Amino acid sequence: MNRFTFDTRTLDELLSFSLYETIRDSLECIFIFGLIAIVNPITILPTLLIFGLLWMIRQYYLPTSRALKRVDAISKIIITTLKHHTI
Repeated sequence: MNRFTFDTRTLDELLSFSLYETIRDSLECIFIFGLIAIVNPITILPTLLIFGLLWMIRQYYLPTSRALKRVDAISKIIITTLKHHTI
C-alpha cells in the first residue's frame, strides 16, 4: 500500500510538470513560427511542406514500429517457452 501511494504521488508530480512543459513548448513553437511568418512570409510554404513530409513519415513509422515490437515480443515468448521446456 505504501509503495503504491508513493508511486501515485510521484506520477502526479511528474505528470503535471510534463504537461506544463509540453504546453509551454508548444506555444513557444507556435509563436516562433508566427513571428517568422510575419517577418519572412516566403518561409511558410517550405515549412508546411516539411511538416507534411514529417507527418507522412510518422504515419508510416508508427504502425511499422508497433508491428516490429509485436514480432519481437512473440519471438521472446517462443524462446522463453522453448528454454523452459528444455530445462
